[in-house]
Amino acid sequence: MKFSIIIPVYFYNEFVERTLTSLFTQENINDSTEIIIVINSISVEDHEILKSKLITFIDTVNKFNMIYKITSTSIKGAKNARKVEVVGSEGNFIMVLEMCDSIDENITV
Repeated sequence: MKFSIIIPVYFYNEFVERTLTSLFTQENINDSTEIIIVINSISVEDHEILKSKLITFIDTVNKFNMIYKITSTSIKGAKNARKVEVVGSEGNFIMVLEMCDSIDENITV
């Protein structure tokens, strides 16, 4: 069974950092977990800047070398960002984390 975690991101701030830190410092997330970060409704230039910031930050907190992918959609709205990646995900179970959510330590997935 595969588990997908989808995080729609619209801009970069301390809440995004907290969400990503809570996810990428988990000890119990295994290889059957797919992490998808969706950059939503910004220009191509802004997308590249945001993607670069996300990669740089994730590299500093990704203690367990979790595999993730960053995608984008030009369709505006949180609902559409979630929908695009839910359709494209491989997980049997899907969890959506918003930019202001965090995960308690040591969840088991």
